Amino acid sequence: MSFERRITRRSLLGSIGCAGLGLAAGPTWSTAFALCGDESHNSDYIRSALTSTLVQDAGLSIDFTDEEKLLTYDHLSHYKILIMFRDGLRFPNGYWHQVYWNERKNNVVSVPPIQKKIGEGRVGWMTAEQGKGIRKWVEEGGSLWAFHNNSQASLMN
Repeated sequence: MSFERRITRRSLLGSIGCAGLGLAAGPTWSTAFALCGDESHNSDYIRSALTSTLVQDAGLSIDFTDEEKLLTYDHLSHYKILIMFRDGLRFPNGYWHQVYWNERKNNVVSVPPIQKKIGEGRVGWMTAEQGKGIRKWVEEGGSLWAFHNNSQASLMN
């Protein structure tokens, strides 16, 4: 009888995650804290994608939020993994380029309404205290998984 095992991105990610944490695969994995979503990235699709790959396929337990104020050293001390999946910048005066808000066939309904304006100026959302807290937490053994444009956050903190 021949047995052929197909390696997928999900199974590979699960294997890497287990090996990197020094844990056996299964539902007893450590909890992760995921800070995801912002004004450009709806946290629902990020949560859905990470749930299907990291929770359902890899067996990781994740607490999801888009509340930046929860990103503190004390809060992180309850977790082994920090997942950040969002932009590192805010655009308080509007996006610098129209590409970020092209009209779609189905208009998005948002409360409060999304302001579509073009302006100058971008700022990092992460405070210096949050940056120092993450660094200390990682130096003590925490794992940071930064996706998408999180490299911008590190440039400011």
